[in-house]
Order: sequence, then C-alpha cells, then structure tokens
Amino acid sequence: MRRHDKQMANKLDIETAIREASVCYLGLCDGEVPYVVPLSFGYEPGRIFFHSAGQGRKLDVIRRNPRVSFAFAVDVAPVPGDVSCAWTMRYRSVVGEGHAVIVTEAKEKTHALDLIMAQYGGGAGGYDPRRLSAITVVRVDIETMTGKHSG
Repeated sequence: MRRHDKQMANKLDIETAIREASVCYLGLCDGEVPYVVPLSFGYEPGRIFFHSAGQGRKLDVIRRNPRVSFAFAVDVAPVPGDVSCAWTMRYRSVVGEGHAVIVTEAKEKTHALDLIMAQYGGGAGGYDPRRLSAITVVRVDIETMTGKHSG
C-alpha cells in the first residue's frame, strides 16, 4: 500500500468495515476480460459467502478460474475543498483476494445462508429443504485482505 498512513492496521477495523457494508464487489477473470459482480454476502473471519442461481456467467467463470478478488466500501462521501483539485473522499474500504469454492453440503449451505441473513438483520434457519437444494452457495476462502481509510 502506497499510503501507509491510510492503512487499517487493526484486523478488527477491517472486519467492522465488512460487517457495515451492504454490497460485496466480487472480481472474476473471464478469460482476458475482467468481470465484477455486486453481491449480497455473509462474512465470518477468513471467509465470505454468497448465494446464486445454479446457472449463469458468474458460476461458469468460477468453475473455470476460482481465483477471485473482492472489495467493500463504507462511509463514502466527498469532502469539498477550496479549489477543485483539493477535493477528496472520505471512506473505509477493504480489498482482498481468495479462492472460490462451490459449496455442496447442506449443513454448510445453511450456515452460509444464516450468515447472509445476519449481515442484513434477518433471522436464521427455517429454510425449505427443496429450496436449499436448488440454491447454489459459493464460499470465498480469503487469502489476503487489507483495509484503507480516509477522512
């Protein structure tokens, strides 16, 4: 990180920013083309979960190349300056890289859905087994993660 003065050195600060986020931007590499998808998500230390339909570009890309990147941003707001080049942004952000795994076990799918529901203030459990079997859940095992703040 170029600006060490903006780095979040405390892991708790990074995790707090993730827990306050409403969107995870998942970056994939579709051959030579970058592909970024905004997702609802669930988080626990070391892992991010999201759910999906059973088919589509996102899953096709993950099956071909499970290496992913991700980003979160919270408290984003412009900070006016006296002149145009003096403007800046206030934010807290987290970026990282990991490995995506398609979850097949019902117990882990349920755990992932509970985390996703908790992220948005919902209750856990009570999933219809037929719907649970139709949902695709992806787990991102986080390999690296850094946080940055300004303002």
